[in-house]
Amino acid sequence: MENTTAFQAIVKGVIMLMLATLTEDNYERNQLVIRLLSEQHGIDTYLYFIRRLIAHSRARLSSDNNSTTFDASCSLSFRLLLQETQRLARDPYLAERFRDGVDGGEGEVFRNFDFVRFVDRMGLRPLERLVLAAPIVSSPVRVEFSAQAQTVVKQELENAVLSLSHNPSFDPADLSPDQVTKLLGSLLSDPPADSPVLDASQRQALIVAAQTKYGKDTVAPMLQRILPSLSLPPGTTLVQALAQLGPDITADPDVVRALLARFGITDVSPPQNELVVDIMLTLSGKATEGAVICDIAALVRALNSFPSANLNWATVIKSFDVPDRHGVDTPTLKLLIAILLGCSRDANPHPVTGFWTIWSNALYQLRLLDALLSLPGDTFNFVQLPGRRIVTVEDVASASPTVKSLAANVQGHTWNSLDLFEVLVKLADSESTEIRGVVREMLDKASAELVHMGLLQVTDASWNEICLEYSRKLLTMFPAVEHPFFACRF
Repeated sequence: MENTTAFQAIVKGVIMLMLATLTEDNYERNQLVIRLLSEQHGIDTYLYFIRRLIAHSRARLSSDNNSTTFDASCSLSFRLLLQETQRLARDPYLAERFRDGVDGGEGEVFRNFDFVRFVDRMGLRPLERLVLAAPIVSSPVRVEFSAQAQTVVKQELENAVLSLSHNPSFDPADLSPDQVTKLLGSLLSDPPADSPVLDASQRQALIVAAQTKYGKDTVAPMLQRILPSLSLPPGTTLVQALAQLGPDITADPDVVRALLARFGITDVSPPQNELVVDIMLTLSGKATEGAVICDIAALVRALNSFPSANLNWATVIKSFDVPDRHGVDTPTLKLLIAILLGCSRDANPHPVTGFWTIWSNALYQLRLLDALLSLPGDTFNFVQLPGRRIVTVEDVASASPTVKSLAANVQGHTWNSLDLFEVLVKLADSESTEIRGVVREMLDKASAELVHMGLLQVTDASWNEICLEYSRKLLTMFPAVEHPFFACRF
């Protein structure tokens, strides 16, 4: 141990001598030797080197004078400090050495170290300043040192984000994906859990810049490492965190799952129905107010990815059955579609079954169904979901080519749902004239063939006024001798 300490003292002595004897002729050689000695003999040796450079350049750092009034040795030391600082500021891993060198330094030059002035005197670019400041703000260093670094982050972040998205970020160097992971971690997850360095918009801008530069597939694993320990203001909810990241960042279910872990939702503690209902209703409310929310489809897939979760998505759909809902807004419709299409067809019960019981707010139920039925087939189609069909391939297997062709036209129609017709027939019995009127409006827009066969196939239902009315109308449309669909009626 004593021999090691003595040897390090010798190495430090050599470094001090080489710094003191810098000339234009030996500058590059001394620089190379000092770096080699620093790398070969441990981090303490390097920290000694950077501290000596800062101390030796104190006069230049505190002066606004860039003239040649300083002696050659001081000027060369300052040049070496500038080049070394730039090297550290282009590597988030090496930047930690600068933090440790300054924070652990002794003497007035380090106690009164002005980081804001330092990065100005070094002429660092915005991204270099951000890289150098990041490990300072994420670590327990001297209060004043940390505050100055936070000032630099706030001042330089916008321009640094622009530089990060450029290719290359530095001229001619660039940050590797591993270095970007380190930088994101320092700014997003290394600070205390309830004391974030960046606000929500800054956090989003930084991540989007990384995605723009390196691609979402490259950045996704970074976020999966960072988000479980994401630093957020006290009281931030899961819904708020999801919305703050926005739809682009949350489009990957694995990324969403990583954020869920930040709020204690894991394989060991999977999501419960009550939580999922609360999440979806809250997101729906925010979306209706015009707020940007997360990618709902990815959220649904993430929530379904927990092996031990036993979620009842039909209950989630049914949770929209509340008295104060009347008109159908586009954000709510998009959210419901994301839930319906985001769950596997094997989900038991499937979320669509939440529509197949009569709601307390039956008028809102009908309006939602009407809105879903009115969408283009490539946006939404009830046939995409599990359920009983009115017309199937098996029904017309032995029929004529004409009937098969006619049946083929309606098999993929969104109205080809017996479950849907059962709900409509039940609501046609309602005492509310408004509800009965909406049922009529919906049937008027439907495929006549499917309405005819759907009404015939509904079991255990009374033939109310609406059923009789439409049956008479449709029978007159399909006279046996003129319309081929008569073959499907029997």
